[in-house]
This record gives sequence, C-alpha cells and structure tokens, in this order.
Amino acid sequence: MIEELKKSESIGFFVIAAISLIGSILFFTGYTNIVFWFGPVSTSLWEFGRLMFSSILIYSIIQYFTIGKNFENFFFAKTATLFIAPIIFIGGSYLIDLLIGNAYMITHIFTYIIAIVLGQMLSYTFMKREFKFRLMNGYAVLSTIVMLLIFLGSITESVSYNMDIFRPMRNYQKHISNR
Repeated sequence: MIEELKKSESIGFFVIAAISLIGSILFFTGYTNIVFWFGPVSTSLWEFGRLMFSSILIYSIIQYFTIGKNFENFFFAKTATLFIAPIIFIGGSYLIDLLIGNAYMITHIFTYIIAIVLGQMLSYTFMKREFKFRLMNGYAVLSTIVMLLIFLGSITESVSYNMDIFRPMRNYQKHISNR
C-alpha cells in the first residue's frame, strides 16, 4: 500500500501542476469566466495561491476515491498540504522578492513548484507514518471548508485589497522595487 501511496503522491505533483498550468493558461488567454471560482482573477500572489489550493483540492478529491479510503488520516494529511503549500508559495515568493529587491515571474514559478513538492511530501509522510489524533479528520474537513470559503469569498475583494500580496504583478513589482 505504501508503494501505491508513493506513486499516487508523485503523480499528484504532475496532476496538480497540470491543473495549475491549465488554470494559468485560461487566465492569461482571457477565459477567466471558465476558472472564475478556482482560478486567478488578477496576477497577484494571492490569486495564484488560490489556484494552487484549488488544484490540490481537486487532486485530493480524485485521490480519495482511488487510494485515500485506505488511510485513516487521509483528510488530515491532505488538509496539511492544502494549507502549507499556498503558505510556502506566497510567503516564499514575497520573501525572495524582498531579498532580491524586485519581483520576477521565474522566482514565483520556482517557489510554486517547491511548494507543491513540499506539500506532497508532507501528506505522504503523514499517511506513511499514520500520524493521527482524536477528531483529526473532523478538524481537517472543517478547516478545508473554512479555507475554501475564505478563498472563494475573496474573489472580488482581492482586487481592492491594499496589502502587497494582493496587488497585481505590475503594481507589486513597483512596490517591491521601491523598498
């Protein structure tokens, strides 16, 4: 079963990356109405963090029906990935941008890939080691629903937020380079 899990988590990286790539292509080609709920609505870090969250969520649902039922802590492990990967991406990108003094798409792509890899490794480790505690799956499902509501509730609002991570890429670049 562990070999199946390892294979599934490895394949998951490529599936999550493919879903994210499709969402990005649809966004950059102007088909935002197709991916409105799960894809970016601007070029901000937050929006692509939402795309990552959505991609991981979609793959996790697929994975649950293939092998997830065999693991008692599946929901907890996947929720850890749902939370950690976007935080690594957004926080890591912002930190690198501040250190470099400018924002580059290539560094954001690099941190996006690293975040997916670390997220998949985290969920694999949790399921392999059977990390569990009382009520963990209930907390995990509730946390996922809350995070999903936050991401979906911020679709129209994120354009008007004043924090740096909510700014579209051009405005964000100007802000970072002026620091």
